[in-house]
Amino acid sequence: MSKKISYPKKAAGGKVVKSRTERAAKSRSSHRTVVHGSSVQATTLVGASKDLDVSVKTNIVSFHFLPVLKKERPTYKYNQIKPLLNFLGYNQGDSSELLETNASTLSRWKNSDKPVDIGKLRSKIVLDIDEIISKGVRVFGNEQLFQDWLNTSNSSLGDVKPVDLLKDIYSIELVEDAIDALSWGSYV
Repeated sequence: MSKKISYPKKAAGGKVVKSRTERAAKSRSSHRTVVHGSSVQATTLVGASKDLDVSVKTNIVSFHFLPVLKKERPTYKYNQIKPLLNFLGYNQGDSSELLETNASTLSRWKNSDKPVDIGKLRSKIVLDIDEIISKGVRVFGNEQLFQDWLNTSNSSLGDVKPVDLLKDIYSIELVEDAIDALSWGSYV
């Protein structure tokens, strides 16, 4: 049995000429890389999928004050949101403005022996602020830089401190938009 050996065809100048099917296959091949945790999956349209064991290191830590809500209890307790309020530097007046309650009710919640449920709407507002804080810490790189930005007047936000805008449920989105703009490289 003899094997048929094929050699690449050479053109007049000595260059290797690829067949039409080889050129077509090369032009159709595209690569897609998908990152899944610590492994990378590379896929080619012409070839099969191949898993590559590549270590991807990130210094991004998820920064959240609030625990994940459960379906059977979709609200937070006041003692669960205290760390978030402390991070923002809110006093009792600021906290009562954010939670849309009077200061005496807030004082009762603080001094209560059992955890006090803050309600669904307040929980949603606090959860939105927690997401904004997490995004801000990721964009700025650490908590202190983000806190400095929150407590500095911002001309693109109407010369108001972003931390003050977070007290108004209608202005929370403005702060989030400013952080998104910063993440895309805009000067805000």
